[in-house]
Amino acid sequence: MLKVLWEKWKQLGFFLARLFGYVLFAVLYVVLFAPVALIAKLLGKHFLPQFPSSTPTYFLPKERIKPTLEYLRRQW
Repeated sequence: MLKVLWEKWKQLGFFLARLFGYVLFAVLYVVLFAPVALIAKLLGKHFLPQFPSSTPTYFLPKERIKPTLEYLRRQW
């Protein structure tokens, strides 16, 4: 009897967790992400670097570092 009750209780818990997960993420999207995206779009804000379409590559140049022993000792 208790085993059956426990199994039903777990099924209810999994169902509620799944339901509230969808509800929570839907509310989070509507309340947080959508307004931020809308405001950014209206203000013309770009969160990623913008490159002209004539650019042959999207890689940014990186400064070369001479791997000296002193540099390798202070990695952090």
